[in-house]
Amino acid sequence: MRTITLCAFGALALLASCATENIRGTEIPDTPQNRAVLEVFFEYVSALKEKQPEKLIALVSESYLDHNGTDDAADDVDYGNIKTFLNSDAYGKIKAMNLFFIIKDLLLSDDGETAKILYYYEVRLKTDRLVAPEENSSINSDKEKWLKETEVNQMVLKKEKDTWKIVSGL
Repeated sequence: MRTITLCAFGALALLASCATENIRGTEIPDTPQNRAVLEVFFEYVSALKEKQPEKLIALVSESYLDHNGTDDAADDVDYGNIKTFLNSDAYGKIKAMNLFFIIKDLLLSDDGETAKILYYYEVRLKTDRLVAPEENSSINSDKEKWLKETEVNQMVLKKEKDTWKIVSGL
């Protein structure tokens, strides 16, 4: 009986020593590949919060294409669309941005060249009001308005040379 108990404890100790630690606050294994992918995601979040279009564009692949979950090609977004939006008046009129996110999962392809991050986000934007509010209809001013969006999203990244780039899911 003592031998069985010692073998069981030995097996548990062996399993515990082989177990991969998770990245703090997630259930994602703490590996160099996962950390590299998440670093790009965190740079993306930082660039959004700080309204740094050059930094955002640097994270995006020139082969970026997002079908927005539809078969309608009219709503597809590519690299050129992103650059155009980041240099537009609409983007320039964003006065403040609050961003909250929770990473749900990170999946690497078997060849280690593609990664998918599933995450929940809430973004609040303060922007110029285009239309005056109806009387007593808003706590916002006549000139500015806060907009809010929440959603679950999937960002896809691919390795280009030795760098992870976003190929869809902004």
